[in-house]
Amino acid sequence: RVGADFLSGVSGATSTQGKGQPAAALGPAAVSALNGAISRQLKPHWAAPQGADAELLVTTVRFRLNKDGSLDGDPQVLRTTGQNDANSAQVKRHQEQAIRAVKLAAPFNLPEDLYNGWKVITTNFDRRLSQ
Repeated sequence: RVGADFLSGVSGATSTQGKGQPAAALGPAAVSALNGAISRQLKPHWAAPQGADAELLVTTVRFRLNKDGSLDGDPQVLRTTGQNDANSAQVKRHQEQAIRAVKLAAPFNLPEDLYNGWKVITTNFDRRLSQ
């Protein structure tokens, strides 16, 4: 699990009551820190497909997490952008690799007191995540 000092120095990132905060109450710095933590945990499991114009593809995936960081159901592909004639054969593989990365990264190691900010995650998978 992430230590209690995960977001030390970030205003609005902790609750004095220990009950967490609603997602809307998380400040930009806390949201940024959570997004970074999620990306760091997905990155080792993400392998962007190779091929013509494959670097243009961006697959958006939404998934739900339980408080212990485990998946609550299957991740869902919302969309894939950047498709063209040259990379159309890579689209399905791109989506499959994104779903695979989420499943392999679980359970996620995120601060439980900020659960309302990460119980539903929508993230993009693209060439930059694999760098």
